[in-house]
Amino acid sequence: MHTRTFIIACVLLGILVFLALQRQSQPVVAPQAAEEKPAPKPVAAEHVVRQPTSKATDSPGATFLLEGYADPKRTIVDDLKLVDHVFREYQVAFRGNPVGTNAEIMARFQGHNSRKIVYVPEQHTYINAAGELLDRWSRPLFFHQQSSHLMEIRSAGPDGSHWTEDDIVFPPPEPEPPEKTP
Repeated sequence: MHTRTFIIACVLLGILVFLALQRQSQPVVAPQAAEEKPAPKPVAAEHVVRQPTSKATDSPGATFLLEGYADPKRTIVDDLKLVDHVFREYQVAFRGNPVGTNAEIMARFQGHNSRKIVYVPEQHTYINAAGELLDRWSRPLFFHQQSSHLMEIRSAGPDGSHWTEDDIVFPPPEPEPPEKTP
């Protein structure tokens, strides 16, 4: 029994020594200095038409996922799909949705998360002083978590009041089955 334990300990020690030597023998590459470019001038969102990127990055110069949000050439449903895409990217990185109010969720999307991943810029035309993401009618969106991987995104619509018939919801609610008549 002691011989077997001794052999296992020797094998493990050998593996550790091998890994330590491998780590020391790898050359250290100095990081390259990033080329400094002047920051681009901000442009109002209603004048910019861009396609959203496929993913967010850790870099401060990331192309953000809400580009094209509230563009007059697009629809409110397109806007909500962009927001849904941000939620899906977050879900991939964090294995679930952020929780909280509109402002708390936007803070997570702006890099105030454990991995410091930025999905939405700190300064955005459609983020108000309270940190809430607004719809194209300048009303805060409402986020309702359906599950860890499904977030209902609700715009108050043109009338500006939530829970009225002109609200726009993404994903759209499933139609109710017709009533059976006896």
